[in-house]
Amino acid sequence: MNLTLKNKIIIALGFGVYQTVINLFFDSKVFLNENLNLFLLLTYVFTCSFLIEFLIIHLSIKESRKLGKNKIILASSFLLSGILAGSIIWIVCNESLTNYFIFVAAFIVSSFLPTVITLLIFLFKEAEEKISSLSKVSVKTDEVSSEIEDKIFHLENDNGKLLIEVKIKNIICFEANDNYVITYFLDKNEQLKKSMERISLKKIEDMLIKEEVFFKRVHKSFLINSNYIIEVKGKAQAYKIEMLHFDTLVPVSRSYDVNQLLK
Repeated sequence: MNLTLKNKIIIALGFGVYQTVINLFFDSKVFLNENLNLFLLLTYVFTCSFLIEFLIIHLSIKESRKLGKNKIILASSFLLSGILAGSIIWIVCNESLTNYFIFVAAFIVSSFLPTVITLLIFLFKEAEEKISSLSKVSVKTDEVSSEIEDKIFHLENDNGKLLIEVKIKNIICFEANDNYVITYFLDKNEQLKKSMERISLKKIEDMLIKEEVFFKRVHKSFLINSNYIIEVKGKAQAYKIEMLHFDTLVPVSRSYDVNQLLK
């Protein structure tokens, strides 16, 4: 979701109209000055709700291009706007200074609906994107060529002792760590395992190329199996890769062309 200035104005306008309709329907004027004009009250409600909601999301959500971690801020902004708008209107319009808690509570209760709806939209959207990503990965993995399907990656030490032996299709990635390389792979139960061996990442890459298997060197420290890519996150100069079965986001070098990951 792109939260541009226009989006913020639309959200604030919608909240202002919503609060105005709610106040009209429940006749909140009975809790204020009896001589108060209904049209004037509704004008106060719309203006306060719109301005407060806009200021909260505009000042709180700094990143306008991508909502990201500010989803909770947007959802909770409706409750805060309701409390502030109700308090301001009560102070301005109530001569007897009574019924404060009842009046403001009405704004809080009415604000719960847009808050819950916003949270549900985000939850369903995230679930849909996750399912879609996993489906794409599943299809992509099934398309691994038969030539690679049964190939085995095995590594021996200088004395000929077998250090690791695993099907190449089960390897998620290799990570360089000082003079060692960590191999992340799936066992027969599809549980993530890892093995650390003293070797260079370049030598690992050469071994795979010799077997006509081409992992992607996306970073000086990472060599990945593109069949496990879920999605590329971030933006230019700071891309990271989300991998299936792998909790850590893999960094991408600035010199690497991320378009190659989509091929």
